[in-house]
Amino acid sequence: DAALHGHIGFNLAHNLLDGLNHYSYDTPIWFHEGLAHVMEREIDPNYNSFDSGEGATAEETSKSNWKPEVLKLISENKAPRLAELMGLKSYAELKLPDHFTTWSMVDFLLQTRPEEFAKFIFQIKNNKDEKGMPTGSNLLEWHRTAFKEVFGWNYPEFDEAWRAWVKEAYK
Repeated sequence: DAALHGHIGFNLAHNLLDGLNHYSYDTPIWFHEGLAHVMEREIDPNYNSFDSGEGATAEETSKSNWKPEVLKLISENKAPRLAELMGLKSYAELKLPDHFTTWSMVDFLLQTRPEEFAKFIFQIKNNKDEKGMPTGSNLLEWHRTAFKEVFGWNYPEFDEAWRAWVKEAYK
């Protein structure tokens, strides 16, 4: 029951994010997967769901405590940077370190900037063209601009703030 409950939470997070303000374009993979991991792990961290592409096999783990994994990635300077995660085109490209990192990045934003996090979701789901129609064009720049406007960080500044927070919050 706990595994199913978490799996439903994981997939509902994806579906509700997709459906917010109409499903007109894909939102960044890092954000989507990180949010789904946070929702599932709040229900029960003993069960993990992972997305992948059609016909691909996801890199998975049954570990319940991901904090040491994130600390290790950071201490070994192997944690993906946000700019790298923005380059992911499909869930099939996610490696296990990416899952740990996306979960932790969203955890960081929710723990330290919950109001901005809500504003950011709304902003990235409102990319509209000059006629006011939803569009996925120029999504990478749209995300970068929204991220800077809402959180006040460029990607390297975010990476630095996230890493510093993890070192304290996850020890």
